[in-house]
Amino acid sequence: MIMLLGCAGSKVQEEKDLSYKTGLYLTAEGIGLTEAEARNRALSDMSRIFEARIISDTIDRVKSVLDSAGSEVSEQRIESSIRVVSDVGLKGVEIVKVWKKDGYYHALATLDKEQAGDEWLFEVKDLDDRIEAYFRMISSTKSNFVKLKSLNEITALWMEREAVTSRLRVVGFEAEQNYYDIKSAFTM
Repeated sequence: MIMLLGCAGSKVQEEKDLSYKTGLYLTAEGIGLTEAEARNRALSDMSRIFEARIISDTIDRVKSVLDSAGSEVSEQRIESSIRVVSDVGLKGVEIVKVWKKDGYYHALATLDKEQAGDEWLFEVKDLDDRIEAYFRMISSTKSNFVKLKSLNEITALWMEREAVTSRLRVVGFEAEQNYYDIKSAFTM
């Protein structure tokens, strides 16, 4: 489920605002017979921009790491796990303009790339800190149960991290390289 936030106001304007430059904003336009339909389509189109890229990038990255670690996991299982972590909330998406032209309503959804990038970079840092804590837990315990549980957490958090880094690439940002060796989680 991708959660998008939009303005609920209902002011129909006659012309499209061209002040939302593609370098600063990611935009999506929706067209419908009603204002609500145009708004929903704009938000839906924005989510599709991210969904396809996130799933594709993340699957490639996870398969690469697992293959290099010698871990055998089915592609179907990888894709299923990634689809779960890639269902993200796109905070900051707004409907900034609604207008009517030739009998149809148009809505413009925008996402401020800089703001989204900053928030997602912070999220990646938080995920890296949590992953590192689980690696420390593995090295400080003798319990196989705690080690297994920690490895499962590391895997889930790392896939979530990869989904967030894919979102970052969509808006033109790159996350810092993680400081842990994720391959080691698959060979312990």
